[in-house]
Amino acid sequence: MLYEGGEARKQAWKYMYKTWRVDYSRFILKSGGNQDEVDDALSQVCMEFENRVIATNKPPIENLRGYLVQCVKNKWRKTKKGTPPTARDINDYLNIKDYKPNPEEILIITENKMEFDSLLDKLDRQCNNILKLFVTGYGMREIAQKLQFRDTEQLKKRKYKCLKKLKKIILAGSSRT
Repeated sequence: MLYEGGEARKQAWKYMYKTWRVDYSRFILKSGGNQDEVDDALSQVCMEFENRVIATNKPPIENLRGYLVQCVKNKWRKTKKGTPPTARDINDYLNIKDYKPNPEEILIITENKMEFDSLLDKLDRQCNNILKLFVTGYGMREIAQKLQFRDTEQLKKRKYKCLKKLKKIILAGSSRT
């Protein structure tokens, strides 16, 4: 949508602002920044971010999220502390295909995913769906639409209950071992 310009570009930025904002604002606020600094950092990187994204010819959206968050964090660090951040290139985020994990990493990732899936299977179907979508990076609004919740507040309450159930299952499992 960034590539199309006009209204589509505005919609893309609206989506990125609403769904990805929490990722970089949480970091800045926890590090002693304020809401104005969050907005300033985003406004300072948005044009460069957009130009680099357009130049890379439609990279996957999951990679863009990490790239935007890192750009905003780095810009804030630079303005806050006066020191330049470590140089990161968009290709650090986009050339994931070139990375080849070793067999031990693959085994650990697979085992962790299987263990997580088995824990989620102990929950009811709705909790399972909510937590899987949340873990895979969907925003609250997207999950609410996908699972047909009335609004995000209802989903937040349900997610909280699901997390409490999952915590009980995990604690019950760890007390047996």
